[in-house]
Formats: sequence, C-alpha cells, structure tokens
Amino acid sequence: MKPKKFDIMFIHDTNKWNLVSTAIMITTTNTLLGHKNKVPYHTAVYLGYGKVIEAVWGGGVREVNLWDYYSKKSLTVWFKRLKDWGEDEIVNKEMLENWLHQRKGRPYDKWQILSIFGRSFLRIIPPLYRFIKRKTSFLDSRKKFICSELVLRAFEIIGTNLYPSASSATITPNDLNKSKLLEEV
Repeated sequence: MKPKKFDIMFIHDTNKWNLVSTAIMITTTNTLLGHKNKVPYHTAVYLGYGKVIEAVWGGGVREVNLWDYYSKKSLTVWFKRLKDWGEDEIVNKEMLENWLHQRKGRPYDKWQILSIFGRSFLRIIPPLYRFIKRKTSFLDSRKKFICSELVLRAFEIIGTNLYPSASSATITPNDLNKSKLLEEV
C-alpha cells in the first residue's frame, strides 16, 4: 500500500555497525542483542510527493526525500496511520502541515537523546530508572526536537496523543510504533 500524506514513517536498520540504531534498539528493548523484529530507531512524518519531515542529529528538523531511505539496503521502512482519521479532517491536516513546516530549521535536542540513553542504561535498577525517568522530563525543550518528539507533538497539535503513557521528553520511536492509535499500511 502506498503511503498517504501524514502517515508516520518508521525505520529499522539491520546493519549492526550503525551505532545509533543499535544503541536505540538496546535502550528501548531491554536487550543487549537488539531485536530481529522491526524495532525502529527513527521516525518521521510523510508529507506526500516523496517528502518526509524529520529531526536528525546532524541537521535538526528538515525535509528530505523518501528515496534517501529506500536507497539504503540495510534499512527497513514501514508506515502507520491513524486508525480513525477520515479524509474529511481538512482543518486538522492543515494545522498539522503548518505546524510541521514552521519547525523546519529547529535544532536537534542532543541533550534529550543523551538523557534517554542514560536513563535506559539504568534499567538494571528498576526503581532508580522509574524515578529518573519521571524527574528528567525537565529536559523537555519546546525549541529543539528529537525525531519521536517531533512526531508526537505534531499530532498533539490536532488533539491526538499517540502514546499517553510517555511524555514528549521520554518518547522513543519504538513507543510510537507500539501506539494503539496507529495501524500499519
């Protein structure tokens, strides 16, 4: 099935030498071996016409060609969309598109991603992990974004919380992938 505008794109990398992908899989799945299933290390929003908007470490919030992901052999790309989103929700789609375009050029939140990694390694001590996860939401910045935060906040603009049990400061691509409000297309 072909992606539609505002579908959420997820990317999994099978290349074990992609250190970012491997680190994200380890920290979001509680396993040192990563996962053979599709555990995304990155997420973005499809804008239509072969374009996606994403937040990346080296470039912040930017618009890129979807083909850039399909052209890499080690990547698995899939899309999910809101289950109950009708074609008649033009106002919401316009709000979503405007909000996303206004975020282009914003920087990547490097402290937030490092905080997520740090907290995740503390999972070996569950009470400490839960405490730190709650207390580090102060790192949340409204001016900088990580990929999953950009997607989460974009959909919050139209009144949809894709993953209610996570804050925008702690959301990961895998959390979004597990959202009960989305279905794979």
